[in-house]
Amino acid sequence: MAKTTIEKIESIQAEIEQLKNREKELQQKQREQERRERTKRLCSRHGLLEKYMPDLITITDEQFEIFIKKGIDTSYGRNILAEIKAKAEPTPTPQAAETAQPSRTAQTLYKYENNLITNIPLSNVEKIATSLDVSPASLLGWDKKKPATNYGDERDSILRDLIENLPEGKTEEVLRYIKYLKSQEEGQ
Repeated sequence: MAKTTIEKIESIQAEIEQLKNREKELQQKQREQERRERTKRLCSRHGLLEKYMPDLITITDEQFEIFIKKGIDTSYGRNILAEIKAKAEPTPTPQAAETAQPSRTAQTLYKYENNLITNIPLSNVEKIATSLDVSPASLLGWDKKKPATNYGDERDSILRDLIENLPEGKTEEVLRYIKYLKSQEEGQ
């Protein structure tokens, strides 16, 4: 049965409404991503300040603001910033940043190496494995070619046993499924 003109108009209006809602959802996700990036940037930069000037940890917010105004927000400070920006390489686009080698601070690497962080995100494991030219499974000690690292965590033992007892060729399928679950989580 053919649609009447009014039904076609209503159908198109419903599609427009759906597209508007989808646009709002995407804009919200973009704002959230921008907030996360800003928070990460602020934490990273403040961490660097505290790394080179540990006394900043003990001062109040008001004292910190005075320090910024008198110590950094000066013509000398602005000249240094201008020089740095002039010498800087172009900022990578988000697409280029995704394919770039993972950037890890010395502090984070220290925590990874000394088991202070035991729940490394899978996306980070993949990036680290890629940069080291090894598989994520061998990096996590799941590969039989390398002895597994004992982190003293019961979950590691359970996961290792599950992976080792999988039929041949299923390990990659499991990793793809984990990646899929992670992408679903990030997409929400």
